[in-house]
Amino acid sequence: MLSEVYDIETLINLFTYTGYCRQTKTYHQFVIHKLRNDYEQLIQHLKRDKLIMIGYNNESFDYPVIHHLINHYEEYRWLNGYELSQKIYEKAQELINSQFNTVADYNKHVPQIDLFKIWHYDNTAKMTSLKALEIALNLPLVEDMPFDHNYWITTEEEINEVLSYNKNDVYATNVFLDVTLGKTENTLYKGKDKIQIRKDIQRKYGINGINFNDIKLGTELILQLYSRKFNIPAKNIRQLRTYRPRIDLKDCLPKWTNFETKEFEKLVNKFKSTTVYNGELKGALSFSIIYNGIKLDYGVGGCHACIKSGVYTATNDIMILDIDADGLYPNLAIQQGLYPEHLGPGFLDIYDGEIVSVRMKEKHKPKKERDFVIVEGFKLAANGFYGKSNSEDSYAYDPLYTLKTTVSGQIMISMWLEKLVKAIKNLTILQVNTDGVSLMFNRKDYQKAVDVTSEMTKITGLTYEFNEYKKMVIRDVNNYSAQYAIDDKIKHKGAFEIDKDLHKDPSMKIVSIALEKYFFEGIPVKHTIENHTNIYDYCLRLKLNATFKGEYNYIDQSNGYPEKKTINLSKNTRYYISNKGGAIYKVRNDNNRITGVNIGFITTLFNRYEEKPMKDYNINYQFYIMECNKIIDLIESKQLTLF
Repeated sequence: MLSEVYDIETLINLFTYTGYCRQTKTYHQFVIHKLRNDYEQLIQHLKRDKLIMIGYNNESFDYPVIHHLINHYEEYRWLNGYELSQKIYEKAQELINSQFNTVADYNKHVPQIDLFKIWHYDNTAKMTSLKALEIALNLPLVEDMPFDHNYWITTEEEINEVLSYNKNDVYATNVFLDVTLGKTENTLYKGKDKIQIRKDIQRKYGINGINFNDIKLGTELILQLYSRKFNIPAKNIRQLRTYRPRIDLKDCLPKWTNFETKEFEKLVNKFKSTTVYNGELKGALSFSIIYNGIKLDYGVGGCHACIKSGVYTATNDIMILDIDADGLYPNLAIQQGLYPEHLGPGFLDIYDGEIVSVRMKEKHKPKKERDFVIVEGFKLAANGFYGKSNSEDSYAYDPLYTLKTTVSGQIMISMWLEKLVKAIKNLTILQVNTDGVSLMFNRKDYQKAVDVTSEMTKITGLTYEFNEYKKMVIRDVNNYSAQYAIDDKIKHKGAFEIDKDLHKDPSMKIVSIALEKYFFEGIPVKHTIENHTNIYDYCLRLKLNATFKGEYNYIDQSNGYPEKKTINLSKNTRYYISNKGGAIYKVRNDNNRITGVNIGFITTLFNRYEEKPMKDYNINYQFYIMECNKIIDLIESKQLTLF
């Protein structure tokens, strides 16, 4: 099997194709233009046996164009380069205007893998361009198309510029493919082969989901298992939904709901008096209580709480314990016998009997003996189904199922806290998240925490995982760091994250690095920031939408006198704060209103990597020190002294 990473460009009078064969490590480029027509060679290249093509958003654009070229070969082979480039451009515009129509798998001439879809970057909340990925992956060149797609290409030099740009996109896609395959130094993705799990599920269950995102893959697995068990065509199940004009949250309270304190009685009364109409969960519940000195916030999605910002450190006498419920939502549904009404109680035979319980048993086997599909694939199925139960585009849709699950989770957390506070004297609640709690208390009371949690297991059927921390550095519930006692590893959330998910803004990684060293190693941020040697970690990302254009203004003195110049920026611009350079502005397209970026600071554009000694980058270290101190001051000024 030959694997070719590819990308195309479709200008008004130019088409280019660039492919990179991963087996031979060679690039192949083809041009269709008045000056050069490689159509015949391109078709022969694409018709090679056992070829699979990998791209980025290729399912919706690149491959439909390729498919069109293959289908119309007998018609188009007689056209000259100019005539054929016009046909291709017309097809490209047709695809864009029709909001991109994909080609069914059974019609494809060449199998396709689309990294954009696999990573769910077609989701509005995670939408990520290849250029944004180039920045997140620290690639040396972040390049925009050198010409507008309506620009008339007339020279070989211009064609070569487009080919060079095309090749850089393929290079970036190939790097991202390595991440997808788990072949990366980034520990966040290392070893997680997203393509292999899709191949294994296809082999084991006959589901062709190579380009499915995780949620779609998981729900499709459950759908197929349900279809086979109950002999119902999958297409019929896909049409099923349960709509709920009215849901009273009193009907969502678990049967084991039981509180002793007035604060939580108020919570129960709030649930009993709340009604959700037409499945509109967003904003349907917003309620807070103060309990044991901490504010607990309740919403339809879960319960959250956080102590004041500060550094909390374990000692010989005091421990920090984090306890999480294993697979909270899937296991709550199973323990309470919850199922979407249209799927009936038989759904639990699949969800529990063939997915969740099987996965839990497999997960607890020695690592070398685990079945990869069961551990990873079934996790996608269990979590994905719950996620889709409030989505009207899914056969899983039943908002009562969603609410019974989430309300049960909040009641569980609340009962658990009440019992812990009653059992453990001077208990401090550091954090509460949807599925767990972080606590600080005297070590001699550890067994009490275990006993209370065991009692909750008897009540709810849930199991819990315990982790001891050496230290927690907390800004708020979404931004904190915690150091495990067992191996000194540190986990980060929010502003403290170092290796972020690739769809998130990677700006100023050096700040997170310096904060970790400051809080956990006692190294001054000034020392870290001034001695770090990776220029990428100082970079920021400017990401513009269609509302704005970007400008970079600077003074050019190359002619012996100061001259103001402006560079128009791309939608994704990488830069760093420097002592010399220019200023970045966002200009609103509808009224030319100008907004400064990093106002008061000079910047240097860095879309193209330049290798030189760190001192020659002329970094404004003071800016990054200030950014660190903003967070440090917020945490240390509110430091709470305990015990």
